[in-house]
Amino acid sequence: MFLGEYRHSVDAKGRVSLPARFRTQMEGSLVIAKGFDSELRVYQSENYGLFLEQLADMDEFKGRVREVRRWFTANAMVLDLDKSGRINVPAPYAEWAGLEDEAVVIGAADHVELWGPAKWTAYQENSPDIAELAEEIADLGVI
Repeated sequence: MFLGEYRHSVDAKGRVSLPARFRTQMEGSLVIAKGFDSELRVYQSENYGLFLEQLADMDEFKGRVREVRRWFTANAMVLDLDKSGRINVPAPYAEWAGLEDEAVVIGAADHVELWGPAKWTAYQENSPDIAELAEEIADLGVI
């Protein structure tokens, strides 16, 4: 499980070091994908495979399902964690997420998110009241 918020530098080659606590949970190849809110999502390959399986099980005849599936396959690629615990973020992905000299690294339960600092701040300033959001989700029977 990935938890917490960390700040790490982005080097001239576009590499971001993942927190040591996260690295111990990441083995083998990783998948980086563009997310919903201008963030990048980093999954262990098998976790991303499970996520894609859930999308594959949805009704392909619904246009929105095809669009979401297409988004999370066309905007994803396999990466490796180097011996120093870094991932090399491809330039188009880094630009899309607003990563320049620094990345905000967020634990998001089953995956890790990378945010540009300005986009993370804007997201936090514009996010809904968490108590209201939790109540709304509870009404749906989710929690």
